[in-house]
Amino acid sequence: MEITKISVQARNPERVNLYVDGKFYRGLDRLVALRLGLKPGLTLSPKLVDRLENTQTENSAWEWALRILQTSPKSERDMYRKLERKFEPDLAERVVKKLKDTDLLDDQRFAERLVGELVNSKTKSKKEILLKLRQKGIPNDLARGAVGKVESEEDAVMKLALGKSRKLSADIPWKERYEKVASYLARKGFGYSDIRKVVTKENLDADV
Repeated sequence: MEITKISVQARNPERVNLYVDGKFYRGLDRLVALRLGLKPGLTLSPKLVDRLENTQTENSAWEWALRILQTSPKSERDMYRKLERKFEPDLAERVVKKLKDTDLLDDQRFAERLVGELVNSKTKSKKEILLKLRQKGIPNDLARGAVGKVESEEDAVMKLALGKSRKLSADIPWKERYEKVASYLARKGFGYSDIRKVVTKENLDADV
């Protein structure tokens, strides 16, 4: 088997068509062809065929992972799980390691970013944020460290308290209104001291 031609694909300049013995053999990433030193006149031995297939598969997994990261950040565990659905587990592990080594995947940075987004949304308590991080596969020490940097939950308590209060009838006595709003916030994971400080008749009546 001899490589007789390598041509760049018209629709994708990052891909090439490989011809062997005068016939189309397969398409592959241009980077793979360069990495393996493929060129016309080179004999495509069984050993080189294996290297070609393995290198192409690994490059495909790498490119796929990069596209995933372009859509949204991922934790190490989430990225591994996504890769594992399309590629072999050992390849998924290698790609995750490469992403970590090139600083494209970092659980601590991911955790801090997610915490910042959730805090800014003012819809989650620290307990809910911690649970969210754990669901994303963030190690417990990193998750607790990121959540521990949240200074106050009062803004979230206020936003959610007002939202809950608006859904209640205006005729409900203040004590009953407070109990319903406070119970809702407690179920969301907010502490009693913050609830008592923020959920006051003055604050809720000011929104009426």
